[in-house]
Amino acid sequence: MRILCLDDEPLALRMLEQAVRQSKPDADISAYLDQDELLEQTKQGGCDIAFLDIHMRGMNGVELAKKLKELNPKVNIIFVTGFSEI
Repeated sequence: MRILCLDDEPLALRMLEQAVRQSKPDADISAYLDQDELLEQTKQGGCDIAFLDIHMRGMNGVELAKKLKELNPKVNIIFVTGFSEI
């Protein structure tokens, strides 16, 4: 299982990656600060699950999710946020 994590805040990304690793230690987990890098890696190796921050500079998580679904319609998208209210 390949899991990708994305957040443009380094601390939030580290916490997200740690939580995913604790939950699924046998998975291939990669963490990204940059949306374009995550998209490129998805094109090359696919993914099963993507944890995406909703609010990011540049492309937001919803826009990125649409692009990921175009590349792989079966990918599972989980949105995350550090905001208490959206």
